[in-house]
Amino acid sequence: MTQSTAILEYLEAEYPQTPLLPTDSVEAARVRGWAGLIGCDIHPLDNLRVLKYLKGTLKISDDDKTAWYHHWIHEGFRVLEAQLEAAPYCHGANITLADLYLVPQVYNALRFDLDMTPYPKIRSIYDACNELPAFDAARPENQPDSTI
Repeated sequence: MTQSTAILEYLEAEYPQTPLLPTDSVEAARVRGWAGLIGCDIHPLDNLRVLKYLKGTLKISDDDKTAWYHHWIHEGFRVLEAQLEAAPYCHGANITLADLYLVPQVYNALRFDLDMTPYPKIRSIYDACNELPAFDAARPENQPDSTI
């Protein structure tokens, strides 16, 4: 099984006792929208594969690569910050698909020295998620094959 969306929807279907979507269809659509914003609008442009292409094939400088990365993260995070509830997670008291998409993007944003000051809700959600054992265990540096 590949692709985050397919995997997470599989988990949602197979483990309904731990829902990743609200039961209300409007709220579920809202969470899916946030996940889509992160997974479709932000992530593909800032994927390491894209950054390697910019640097290797197109021969752009490290500064230009970082500017590209920051531009697209800011574009998405500005929209997301305005929409999120952040109490303590994207949609309130329960982890949703949106949180699962958000945490890796913030991790990478911090890794690429993005100033998170304009995004206090996003940063708060990231911090709250990382206080949970499952998120801590999933950090890249906690993986046995990590090169970070």
